[in-house]
Amino acid sequence: MSRKLKIKVILLIMLIIGVVVIGGCGKNESLESQPLPVRVHEREGGVFRFQLSNDPVSLDPVSFDYQDPAARQLMYLLYDGLIEYHPDTMEPIANLATSWEISNDGKTYTFNIKEGVLFHNGKEVTAEVLKESWERLLNPAKNYPNSFLLQNIVGAEDLLSGRTKEASGIVVLSDYRLQVELETPNSNFLSILGHPATFPVNMSVIEKVGDSYGSSKELVIGTGPFQMVEWEKNKMITLEKNNNYYGHEPYIERLEMPIIKDNEEALVLLEGGKLHFINDIPFGKMNYVRNHPQLAELVIEAPFLASYYYGLNINKPPLNNVKLRQALNYAIDREVILQHLWEGIGQPLGGVVPPGFGNYKYPNNVYNYNLTNAKKLLEDIGYPMGFGLPDLVLTYNTSAGHKTIAEAIQQQLAQIGIKVILEEVSWEELMTNMQEGTGDMFRLGWIADYPDVDSFLFPSFHTQTIDKGNFLSYSNNLVDDLLLQARAESNYEKRMELYSLAESYLIADAPMLWLFSYEQVAMKGDYVEGLKINSLGVVPLEFVWLEEQDQLQ
Repeated sequence: MSRKLKIKVILLIMLIIGVVVIGGCGKNESLESQPLPVRVHEREGGVFRFQLSNDPVSLDPVSFDYQDPAARQLMYLLYDGLIEYHPDTMEPIANLATSWEISNDGKTYTFNIKEGVLFHNGKEVTAEVLKESWERLLNPAKNYPNSFLLQNIVGAEDLLSGRTKEASGIVVLSDYRLQVELETPNSNFLSILGHPATFPVNMSVIEKVGDSYGSSKELVIGTGPFQMVEWEKNKMITLEKNNNYYGHEPYIERLEMPIIKDNEEALVLLEGGKLHFINDIPFGKMNYVRNHPQLAELVIEAPFLASYYYGLNINKPPLNNVKLRQALNYAIDREVILQHLWEGIGQPLGGVVPPGFGNYKYPNNVYNYNLTNAKKLLEDIGYPMGFGLPDLVLTYNTSAGHKTIAEAIQQQLAQIGIKVILEEVSWEELMTNMQEGTGDMFRLGWIADYPDVDSFLFPSFHTQTIDKGNFLSYSNNLVDDLLLQARAESNYEKRMELYSLAESYLIADAPMLWLFSYEQVAMKGDYVEGLKINSLGVVPLEFVWLEEQDQLQ
């Protein structure tokens, strides 16, 4: 490495600041959020070099996809929403909204908007800007995939279907006051408003450039702590701090974000002091890094709200038999897959909701490796050791990692007499096959759209979301009712109990073959301080600083 690591004791000065005022059950209540770090001027300055592993497909919020890691990071640097997520707890806290009130029935939200917040080109954010931005997301001609986030707003369906020109439930009360009425209560609505697709955009620019918005440096205009300086496609994105930022002004003066797809190359650059952050440790190098006396100290591990699983064709024989689906889940040794194929990164997942929700009561009926149970279930349905069962087709999208895991599943299911045929296709073909019912098992994954248990349950399993996120066409009236009850429940503990009960029924139905949840394993440079990765895979870079020895100019 280019310099020796030092043992450092850093005193972080914390200040309890602000109280976010919200309303609930018809009265004003106060929620004291955990304090954010106070700004320390001695930390100012420097150039931070942050690896992007891909060129973002688009930096237009309405087109945002959490599976685009570069866009995931950049959205939260360039744009802001009415709320943001606390960097430690991930609870929704005030951002562009200074406060809000919620009606007795939980269906009407009234937001007070911070005055004087400017886009990077000088236009002010107002309630009208937010209304226009949200109605753009609901544009029927565009069919934006993130429109589901706002579909519960009164009038959203009318707008999406083209019957009206605006959503009647989005009402501008004044320049800095916005009212939103929901069709049904949703206690996750504030968390949803931290999703980038709901962030305000400069509509005057969009009206000029249309669908090309977000495709170049001139067409990325947000309100965030950093602003675009240069975007060299497939080479480098450069940002500088927004000196007019209304929130926590970044310490770092400039972000240089080279696009480095080869993680081996990125690791070499980090070791040589040419990068301050890399997104991933190269595959096969995890043990090397963990056992290295110096590199091990630079590793950052954090939970990631994402899961890896196989969707099952539950509406077609033989997988329309719930006991067969249960047998498949019991036959998989997830720990072996993680340790031998995934370098121990992640957690075995025998149910829907991944680890990372500390206050959630996870159901007890998750699937653990149990060949005895698997064989007994096969006997119960007339397929002893798989005899008489037709071959199952497992379809995965092209990737060396996906292929390796599919081969392991194939071998493990062979232990109970089930023959699996592997089919490698493009992602587009996989989605087409799944929607047309061609095949039996499909490689899928899910990344939380917002940091709430609801994000893993409602979008993927409620009957209302069939073909929108519920690609397996799963439908269970009891699960539907529980998920709606949970959304309507304002008491957090009771809401979590309802979600947990809904998940227990889902686990019993086994519409998926659950495998594992992801973890994030990244690395930082020697002199980098204040760096954390939140559970959505984002580094809040406004809180990061460089020690004086490494403030590159």
